[in-house]
Amino acid sequence: MKRREVRLHVTDHAVLRYLERVHGLDVEALRDHIGDLAKIGAEYQASSVVVGKVRIIIDERHECDPCGLPIVAVPTVLAGWMKRSDAEERKRRSRAERARQRLEQEPRNG
Repeated sequence: MKRREVRLHVTDHAVLRYLERVHGLDVEALRDHIGDLAKIGAEYQASSVVVGKVRIIIDERHECDPCGLPIVAVPTVLAGWMKRSDAEERKRRSRAERARQRLEQEPRNG
């Protein structure tokens, strides 16, 4: 059988689960830590908190389905002082465009 070239997209969720299961990352401890950072901002009615190069969003308008608490998120959108270099951004856009084109070319089931 001839080996074919394959390109894959690994989701953030897959990376998280890999770190948790293979490298022993304590996801709940990390969740608590991020929650503690966000709680400080929430106590002052802030909509976000910046920690290092990460902006933690506190969304009190939406609630988590299982627990009913406000949602805390770390978005992938980077602030101006955190942006990728132009070359990195062109490379990322090129990969995203190729992935979109492949999806458009695949036959749909159903």
